[in-house]
Amino acid sequence: MGDQNKNVPRLRFPGYTDAWVKCELKDVAEIYDGTHQTPKYQSHGIMFLSVENITNLSSKKYISQEAFDSEFSIRPEKGDVLMTRIGDIGTANVVESEQPIAYYVSLALFKSTKLNPYFLKNSIHSPEMINDIWRRTLHIAFPKKINKNEIGNVSIYVPTIDEQTKIGYLFNSLDDLITVNERELNKLKDLKKSYLEKMFPKNGSDIPELRFPGYADAWVKCELGDVVKKIKSYSLSRDVETDKHTGYKYIHYGDIHTNVAGYIDEESILPNIKADDFDILDAGDLIVADASEDYQGIAKPAVLVVKPTSNVVAGLHTIALRPTHSNSIFLYYLLQTDLFKQFGKKAGTGMKVFGITFSNLSKFHTSFPTEDEQHKIGKFLHSIDDLITVNERELNKLKELKKSYLKDMFV
Repeated sequence: MGDQNKNVPRLRFPGYTDAWVKCELKDVAEIYDGTHQTPKYQSHGIMFLSVENITNLSSKKYISQEAFDSEFSIRPEKGDVLMTRIGDIGTANVVESEQPIAYYVSLALFKSTKLNPYFLKNSIHSPEMINDIWRRTLHIAFPKKINKNEIGNVSIYVPTIDEQTKIGYLFNSLDDLITVNERELNKLKDLKKSYLEKMFPKNGSDIPELRFPGYADAWVKCELGDVVKKIKSYSLSRDVETDKHTGYKYIHYGDIHTNVAGYIDEESILPNIKADDFDILDAGDLIVADASEDYQGIAKPAVLVVKPTSNVVAGLHTIALRPTHSNSIFLYYLLQTDLFKQFGKKAGTGMKVFGITFSNLSKFHTSFPTEDEQHKIGKFLHSIDDLITVNERELNKLKELKKSYLKDMFV
C-alpha cells in the first residue's frame, strides 16, 4: 500500500484513485532516431526537422523524395512524439501534421499504442522525467547528448489511457492559451517597433513618417548634449546592496539590461543600498547603461518618472542625464530607436564589451519636435508598453500555472 501511495500524483481529476504503473519508456513506446547522414538540402520536397525546429515542428529545409525513401523506413506520423536528444536535451512535441517528415539524428521518435501523445510529451517535461533524462545524459560529450538506448531506460509512471487523455487535453489547452498570448505579445512588440521607426525622423530627415494631427512644423536638429546635462553617477557594485531600509536606493546597469529598471514609476523595485553622501536623482532623470555585451544594449535607458521618496542614485556603469530642454519620456523612447542604436554601434568602444562615454553620447545628432509633441509621442508609446506589460504578466501566469501542473499532476 505504501508503494501504491507513492505512485499517485498530488493533483488528479475527480474519480481517479488507482496507483500509476511504473515502466521504462522502452516498455511503452518504440524509440527511433533520425538519419545520421548529413542532409543534402533543397528548396522543396520533404520537410526536414532538427533540434532547432522542435518548438513548432516546422522547417524551411527540405530533402528529396529519393533521399527520404532511402533513409527513412520508420517515419514520423500524426500522433507520434519527437524529442531533442543532442545539444538541447528533453524538449518534446507531438506530430500533428499528416505530411511526410524527415528528421535528423538529434531527434528521437516515439511511437506508442499505450500512451496518449500529449500525456507522453508532458510527462517528458515533468520534473521527475527531466531529472532522469538528465542523469542519463552524456555531459562530457560536446554537444551533450543522451543515447537512444538510454532514453529507453528512462522511467515513466503511467495511468489508465482515459486519465492520460484528460491530462493530455488539459496541457494541450494550456499550451494553446500560451501560444495565443505569445502571438499577441509579439504583435504588440512588433507594433511598438514599427511606431519607433515611423514616429521619429529617419537619418537626415527633420519630419517623421507618422505624426499626430495638428503638427506640421519641421523638427529642430541638435545634439543630445544640447538638451540634457550630466548628473554624477557612482561605481557602486552589488556589494553595497542591503536588505535593510536605509532611505537610499540605486540603479545598477545590470538592472537596466534585465528590465528590472526601465520605466520606473515605482521605486520599491530598486535595491536598497548603504547610506552615504551622494548626488540624488530626481523625477524625469534618465539613467543609461554605459556598458553592454552587444551594441544593441549600448546606452539602454531607464527613466525615473516619479519623484522618489527615497534617495536614488546612479550606480555602476551608468550615465545619468537630466533633461533641460526636452521631455524625459520622449528621450526614453528616442534612445530605443534603431537610429540611436546605429549611432551607439559607431560611437561605442571595445571588443567583447562595448562602452560609451557621456562625451560620445552627447554627440548624438538628431531632430526634436516641440515639447508638446514630444509629450504626446512619449505618452502614446508608453501606452503600448503598458499593454506589453499586461500581456507579459498574463503569459508568465500561464507559464507558472503549467509549471505547477507539471509538478503536481505527474508522479
